[in-house]
Amino acid sequence: MVQDGEPPAPAEPRPEPLPELEPPVETTSLPPRRAVEAARPLSDFAMPVPDPTPAPPPSRAWAFAAALLALVMGMQLAYGFRAEIAARYPAARPVLESACTLAHCTVPWINRDGALKLEDSELLEVPGKPGQIALVARIRSLASAPMEFPHVELTLTDATGQTAVRRVLAPADYLGRSPVAGDVLEPGRDLLVSLRLDTGRVKATGYELMLFYP
Repeated sequence: MVQDGEPPAPAEPRPEPLPELEPPVETTSLPPRRAVEAARPLSDFAMPVPDPTPAPPPSRAWAFAAALLALVMGMQLAYGFRAEIAARYPAARPVLESACTLAHCTVPWINRDGALKLEDSELLEVPGKPGQIALVARIRSLASAPMEFPHVELTLTDATGQTAVRRVLAPADYLGRSPVAGDVLEPGRDLLVSLRLDTGRVKATGYELMLFYP
């Protein structure tokens, strides 16, 4: 009841109604067997891969053919590079020469003009022999392997400096014999050339020497 002269008392707030809760959802756990099966690794379900079958060993015929082919190729390489092999391995030259005797071939030497050096030379008239001259020259080999004896080109010039006579001297001309197998110019050795030449009526006043391999 409100009495006169007093303010009305504030009204008490009403409590809000609570929301209705949904009934809990029933859950069921997996049986132990299914839980274990779900945890198995995928590798257990992979298909087994059979072991590869080993390849059969090569037959004896194939092995013999491969060995024969390697032998033929080795012989072809040795034939093609026989000069280089003999120059690098001097002990192999007799073997290669014996094989070449059966194959009707030769084992050439590796000759290089640039490995020859003319140390000194002299050209003199022969006393009492008009029209004859004496040539003396010393040749040194700068190569690291044996080489054949070189050819010597002699050019005689007249008083005007023109070429009067040109002659090529083979090893047999200045050695006095034909070189035989194994008769070579060893590396670092000197070769002495000494011979007489008939110039006829040519009066030589100068000369030139050139060493080369044909």
